[in-house]
Amino acid sequence: MQTRIAIGTLILLVLAAMFWMDIYWGGYFICLVAMVLTGAAIYEFFAMARMVGVAPFRTVGIAFGVALLPYYLWSDVLPGLLGLRAFAALILAPVFALILALMVSACSRREGLGPQLKNIAVTLFGVLYVALPMTFLVQTRFLDEGWNLIVLVIAVTKASDSGAFFAGSLWGRHALVPRISPKKTVEGAIGGVFGSVIVAVIMAYAMSIRTLIDWGLPATIAFGVVVAIASQVGDLTESIIKRSVGAKDSGRMLPAFGGVLDLIDSFLVAAPIAYFVLSVFAKATDSLGKG
Repeated sequence: MQTRIAIGTLILLVLAAMFWMDIYWGGYFICLVAMVLTGAAIYEFFAMARMVGVAPFRTVGIAFGVALLPYYLWSDVLPGLLGLRAFAALILAPVFALILALMVSACSRREGLGPQLKNIAVTLFGVLYVALPMTFLVQTRFLDEGWNLIVLVIAVTKASDSGAFFAGSLWGRHALVPRISPKKTVEGAIGGVFGSVIVAVIMAYAMSIRTLIDWGLPATIAFGVVVAIASQVGDLTESIIKRSVGAKDSGRMLPAFGGVLDLIDSFLVAAPIAYFVLSVFAKATDSLGKG
């Protein structure tokens, strides 16, 4: 417990420094940090896959996964310049390029084509599972009130993790999904929702985040609930992966926390959901303002 608290405090300090630097980098520092986390998490995913005899294409997968973040950040400015079909093709282009690169790489392996289908499938899944959701986290920084919003999303997501951990430790009695994660409890899940809601309300009003507070307290509470549930689904999703390969942690990069994938797993569902909700609120607010 003491190690976990110490490492957690260090992570919070690093986050504070990261946000301070991001003010001066205009959001691109967040993108850079997300690229590092994405590369490390994909590496850990591939390492777990190797535990069950799969041999992912690590170099190709990590390279494409890391490159997706700045690519989608750049492509976000083009919808107004391109037609809908051209823009859709632009969005899907890196996925097709990744598939082609994996096919070429498969042909160059000495063991032949026999085992390569599962290697290609796992590589593709690992990249899309980690990198695509992380692009939404970065995109949140570039919405209106983006700096406040990304702080909010990170804080609310991690409040769910912390609330679930402490509530489960103190009052956990009833298993939530024992086949997936025996230690997770219903009480912990409820505590995670309460933690997210409390943090969402405090931060929305303390930071005057108009995207939420213009819609009132119920909308802010609903945002906290939705992000908390998405966060817990993200955590359970990674638990399925770890359980399928017999791993307790995704890696050993973060003592007492496991690996980088363990650190960001909740964001892999929460970030896209939060981005969608905040985008809808922001557009609706703009429409009402213009009306």
